[in-house]
Amino acid sequence: RDRDVTGVQTCALPISRRAERLYRYIVQKFPKHMLAKESYYRIADLLAAEKNYARVVEEGEAAIRTYPDFEKKRPETLFQIGEAYFWLEDYAKSEKHFRRFLEISSGQTIGSLALVRLGEISELYHKNIKAAREEYLKAKNGYPFTEGDILATVRLRSEEHTSELQSHH
Repeated sequence: RDRDVTGVQTCALPISRRAERLYRYIVQKFPKHMLAKESYYRIADLLAAEKNYARVVEEGEAAIRTYPDFEKKRPETLFQIGEAYFWLEDYAKSEKHFRRFLEISSGQTIGSLALVRLGEISELYHKNIKAAREEYLKAKNGYPFTEGDILATVRLRSEEHTSELQSHH
């Protein structure tokens, strides 16, 4: 049977678990190596792909605490933590992470999705339709032809439709 560097039989675990074990091994055995930083941040990416939100928060925040200087090289982890908090309905923490992501990495395409999430947080959590509209417009105008642009367009249309219905009653 095949074993990975940690001694675990590779056929016994799904690929994402094997990758997580390998990343964790690198972090534990070689904590000062550049690959350790990347590995710790990638654990949160794996968990985000699985939608394991509680662990995304736990591992992502631990990676940032352990290697804070690497945050700017791997800002996607901030986005993943923001997304996890959003689905865990901790909107204040979600907002904080999305804003930090945009502060250090607004040029990435997923910045449009961060803005849409900020719009949704404004709309659903803060009950501030004006602020939500501003975030949706930033996503739409700042990132044309992206997933965030499409979602922002849908959100804006939904908002217009709701306003029309309310004005007729």
